[in-house]
Amino acid sequence: MNVLGIAIFYVIRLVNRSTKNKLSLKFWIKENWPELLITTLINFCVLILLLHHATDVSALLEKFVPSGMVLAGKPAAAFAVGLFASYMIYEYVNEKLK
Repeated sequence: MNVLGIAIFYVIRLVNRSTKNKLSLKFWIKENWPELLITTLINFCVLILLLHHATDVSALLEKFVPSGMVLAGKPAAAFAVGLFASYMIYEYVNEKLK
């Protein structure tokens, strides 16, 4: 789920790129490899902490969903970390590198 969140974030970035010329995945990776690498490494570190047997995210997530909705806590949290942390890390790294 985490990798899926990361992939969705970067596909959105790819689709919404500023120059709408011919799509070159090789060029896009060349331009964004630092952000992609740092985002992936930090996401996996958080994921390792999240998947630890003593971590219970279900209680935390219950605050953000309608009553009666059942969540698969760790997979939902892994997806959220993949998507939202990717955004925050990407913006931070992109700002520092440019």
